[in-house]
Amino acid sequence: MRPDPLRPVGGADPVDRAEPPQVRGVAAEPPDGPSPNRTDSVEKPSLEGEAPPRVVGPYQILGVLGRGGMGTVYVAEQTTPVRRRVALKVINAGLDSKSVIARFEIERQALAMMDHPCIARVYEAGQTPDGRPWFAMEHVAGVSVTQHCDRHRLSVEERLELFIQICEAVQHAHQKGVIHRDLKPSNILVAIHDDRAIPKIIDFGVAKAINQRLTEKTLFTEQGRLIGTPEYMSPEQAEMTAQDIDTRSDIYALGVLLYELLTGSVPFDAKTLRKAGLAEIVRIIREVDPPKPSTRLSLLAHDSADTSLEIARHRRADTRTLSRSLSGDLDWITMKALEKDRTRRYATANDFADDIRRHLRHEPVRAARPGPGYQARKFIRRHRVGMTMALVTALLMIVATGVSLIQASRARQAEILASQDRNQARREAAKSSAVTRFLEDMLKSADPARDRDIRVRDVLDKAVREISLKAPEDPEVEAAVRTAIGSAYLNLLLPRPAKEQLEIARRIRESVLGLEHPLTAETLDRLAWATYLMDDPRTAEALYQRCLQVFTRSGDVEKLANATANLGVIAQSLNDFEKAAAYMHDALEMNIRVYGAESADVAQCRVHLGQMLALKGEHGPAQEELRLAVRLYDALGPDHRVRSADACLQLAHTLEVVGELAEARSWATRALEIRRDAYGERDPSVAACLAELGMIARAEGNLESAESNLREALTIYAASYGEEYSASLTTRLILAIVIDDAGRSREAEPAFKQVVDAYARIYGEAHWSTANARSLRAVCLTRLERFTEAEGDLLAAYPVLSAAGFKDHMRNTAERLVTLYGAWEKPEKVEAWRERASDEFSAPDH
Repeated sequence: MRPDPLRPVGGADPVDRAEPPQVRGVAAEPPDGPSPNRTDSVEKPSLEGEAPPRVVGPYQILGVLGRGGMGTVYVAEQTTPVRRRVALKVINAGLDSKSVIARFEIERQALAMMDHPCIARVYEAGQTPDGRPWFAMEHVAGVSVTQHCDRHRLSVEERLELFIQICEAVQHAHQKGVIHRDLKPSNILVAIHDDRAIPKIIDFGVAKAINQRLTEKTLFTEQGRLIGTPEYMSPEQAEMTAQDIDTRSDIYALGVLLYELLTGSVPFDAKTLRKAGLAEIVRIIREVDPPKPSTRLSLLAHDSADTSLEIARHRRADTRTLSRSLSGDLDWITMKALEKDRTRRYATANDFADDIRRHLRHEPVRAARPGPGYQARKFIRRHRVGMTMALVTALLMIVATGVSLIQASRARQAEILASQDRNQARREAAKSSAVTRFLEDMLKSADPARDRDIRVRDVLDKAVREISLKAPEDPEVEAAVRTAIGSAYLNLLLPRPAKEQLEIARRIRESVLGLEHPLTAETLDRLAWATYLMDDPRTAEALYQRCLQVFTRSGDVEKLANATANLGVIAQSLNDFEKAAAYMHDALEMNIRVYGAESADVAQCRVHLGQMLALKGEHGPAQEELRLAVRLYDALGPDHRVRSADACLQLAHTLEVVGELAEARSWATRALEIRRDAYGERDPSVAACLAELGMIARAEGNLESAESNLREALTIYAASYGEEYSASLTTRLILAIVIDDAGRSREAEPAFKQVVDAYARIYGEAHWSTANARSLRAVCLTRLERFTEAEGDLLAAYPVLSAAGFKDHMRNTAERLVTLYGAWEKPEKVEAWRERASDEFSAPDH
C-alpha cells in the first residue's frame, strides 16, 4: 500500500470556521446544495423560514446540516431496524417526486453493490407527505476535501495521493454502473478512520435521480440566483438536453477538482460565471479553453501577489516552486481531463489515477502524447438502465477489452500525426471508430426491456453471428472485433468459443500486419491462454514463446511480464518445475518493476508461485507466498476481493495437504463466499471452492459432506466445460476416492478408470497427472483384491512422480505399495518399500 501522507483531521477549528472563504468557487458552500455531511457546524432548527420537520420517514430530525438551492440537509437518527445517524437530504418542492423516486429505485441495485471505503452509502429514498423527495445517506464526520487540504497545508504530492484515492473510489462506482454527475469539493469530505484521513464521496445516485434538464428555470431561481454548479459541469452536461451523460463527465469533474487542489481556484472564474446568463454560461463551458494550472498561478500572481503567496503557502511551497511543479506533467494531465471533446479525456478514473502515479514515480505520463479516439465505455452508460449488475459488470469487461485493443491503433495515430501524415491518421481513426461502432451495436442488443433473462453469453453469440454474416470491410477492424469478442469469452471462462474467434483474428492479423506485429502478438497472447484452457499446454507454450519474442523486441514490459507468468503456469502443468520456477521469478521481478511490490499483478504472481511450491511439496514457502498474496489483495481494497479468492483457495489447499484442516476450511469458505457473491451459484470458480471443501471434509472424516460438495462441483464443471475438462476429471477423481473410502469400491473403480484413461489420452503416460491417478486407483484395486493390476499402476506411477519431484506423491505411492504387498502377503517387498517411504516426508493424501 502507498504510505499515507495525510495527517489525521481533528475536530473543526473555530478559527478556521471564522476565516473568509478562499477564492475557489461560486461560494464557500456551492449554492445548489450544501454538503450533506458537514459536521463542523450543525444548525439547530432556525427561526428563519419554515421550521424543519420533526420526522421524515423512519428518521427523527436532530438538526440542520445546511441549506442550498436544491434542498435542505438534516442530521437525523434512525432507530429501527438499526440505530444509526444519517444525513437526510430533502429536495425542494417542484420536482416530479414520483419520477425522482423511480429513477432512484432503478439506481438502488447498483448503489447497494458499491463497497468502497471512500464512498458514503446511500440507504434509501422516499417522499414527504407534501410530496418532496428525500434521500437518506451515510453520515460522514468531515470537511470538504479542499478545506482539509488547505487547513493541513498538504503539499502538491500529498494532494495528489489524496486525489488518487478519490479516483479509485470513482472507478469503483463506475465499475458498478453508477455515475455521480455532481462531483465537487462539497460532495467529497475527508473523514477519520483508524487515525487516517480518508476521503468520502457522498451523494452517489442522488444527482442521477434528480436529473433535471439544464434550463433557465433549473439553473436560476425566480430571483435570478444561480443555484447550479457550472464550474464543475462538463461540456456535454451543459447541453440543454444532456441526455448522453457517461462516466467521462465524472472524469471532467475530477479534472476541475484536481485543478482546484493544485491552484486554489476553478478553471473558469466563478464571478464571471455568476454574472453570465444561461447562454453565456453554456458557451464558456463548451467553447472557452481555461488556462493551464501553471498559467493560472502566474495570472493570480500578477493580479494579487498576496493571494498567490497564500495559495503557495497552503501547499508548503513558494510561488515559483509551485508554478514550476505544475508546469509540464501536471498541466498536461489536468488539461487532458478537461478536454471539451470527451473522447480525448481519460477513458477511466483509473487511467487518470495511473497517469498521476507515473508523475509521482517520475515516469513519462501518457497525457504528454496526444491520443484521440473514442472510448467504448460510454455505451454501457447509455444502455445501463434496467440491466442486472451481473450483465453490466461482464459487459464492462467486454468493452474494456475492446478499448485496449484499439490503444495501439491510437498510438500509431499519434505518431502519424507527429509526422504530419493526416490522411493516414484519419484512416487509423476510422478503424478505431469502426471497432467502437460494432461494439456499440453489440451492446445495444443487451436490452433487458426486450429480454429480462438476457445473458452476456447470448450477446457474444449474437455478435459472432452478425460478424460472420456481415464482416467489416476493413480486415483490421474485423480482427480487432473478433479479438475483443474472444477475450470476452475468456473472461467468462468459455475457452472453446474464445479460441474460435481468436484463431480467426490471428490469421487475419498475420496476413495483414505480419507475424512480428505487436497487435498480432496481442491476439496470440489471448489465443495461447484459450489453448491452454482447452488442455493443449504444448501448443500454448509455443504460442507464448512467439509472444515473448515480440514483446521483448517492442519493450512492452507489462505484456512481457504477463506472458512470462503464463509460461510459468504452463511449464508447471508440463512437469518442468525448474523452468516454471525461473519463469515465475522473472515474472515476479518484472511485475515489481512495472507495478510496484504491492500491486495486484505482483499478488497474482505470488499466487502462481505458491501453487507451484505446494505441488513440489515445499509447503512452508508456499504458504508464505500465498499469505503474502492475500495480505496484498486485502490491502488493495474491495475492487480486488474477487482475485483474492484465488489466493485464499490455494492457501486452503496447501493447509489441507499438511493437515491444518480448521484453517483450511476457513480459507476455502471465504473463497466460496466471495465467488458466490461475485458470480452466482453455478459458476466454475464456485465449483473449485466446493471441490476443495469436499477434500477438506474427506480429511475430517465427513464423507457424506465430502461427496455432496464434490458431486455439486462436478455437475457445475461438466455443464460448463464438459466431462473431460481437466477440472471435471480432477473432481471426478476426488469423488471416486471418497466413494472408495465409504466402502463402495466397486462403484468407485469405473470412475477411477475413466479418469486414468482420459489423462493418458490427453497428457500421456509420462505425465504426473496420469501417474497420480494410477496411484490413487491402486488403493481401490487393492481393496478389491485385484493385486496384479494395483501393482502395475503403482510401479508405473512411482518413477514418473519421482522425475516430477512430487515428494508427497512419491511417499504416498511408496506407502500404498507397502499396503498392497502386505495384503498380498509379500513381506520382502513390504520391507523394501517401507524403507523408501520413510525417506520421504509430508502427510499422505490418500
